[in-house]
Amino acid sequence: MTRQRELSLLGYAGLIPFVAGTAIAFVDDGAHLDAGLTVIMFYGGIIASYMAGMGAGALVVSEKPAGRPLLPGMLAALVAWIVIMPSGFHRTDDLWTAARLFALAAVFLFLLTIDLKAVRSGGFPDWYGALRIWLSFGACLALAVVAVRVLTA
Repeated sequence: MTRQRELSLLGYAGLIPFVAGTAIAFVDDGAHLDAGLTVIMFYGGIIASYMAGMGAGALVVSEKPAGRPLLPGMLAALVAWIVIMPSGFHRTDDLWTAARLFALAAVFLFLLTIDLKAVRSGGFPDWYGALRIWLSFGACLALAVVAVRVLTA
């Protein structure tokens, strides 16, 4: 199996918890909304940190870091963890919870821009950019849908 195929399969499989968390959030009672929220927030924080780590790892082994600093990706990981930690995973205030979900989506979009710059500078293979766009779209869509669900529950 090629590296591209392996990363694609693992990447798309990695969207399953986002889809599952979103589906759970739409079961018609508050406990299920909290459960779906827990799944999507906790998993989202882990994956955002993983993506930041992948970018840092690529910089360490790259012969062409193209002046890309490590700090932005590491700050994105810290923001993701701060977003998911303040009041646990239960809804204490729907507006604040939705804001946290949108902030986590913003972290994914920020990390995507970093990775797309790395693709353009030769730090990642060309196919990786398209994969990251689709995976980021899936994660951000799930986070946004759950945020809207929280606001309309």
